[in-house]
Amino acid sequence: MKLDVLEAADSKSNDLLQVADVFVASLNRILNAPEPPPQVPGAKDRLAAYVIERTGVQVAEEGDDQCEDLAARIKL
Repeated sequence: MKLDVLEAADSKSNDLLQVADVFVASLNRILNAPEPPPQVPGAKDRLAAYVIERTGVQVAEEGDDQCEDLAARIKL
């Protein structure tokens, strides 16, 4: 697979893109937890916990062996 174009999109006028942005940001709170952790969970924390609970996904720390086939990693 070859990526020809990568283009950022403004979510101000796109409701579905805003929902996707909040969803991904909430999961990022689980995968990249802030230090120190918040004393009171915020909306993104609660959304992420809900998604994890409903999907049954097990969140584990990433080891080097889990990304051996990954050619590129983009962290925004």
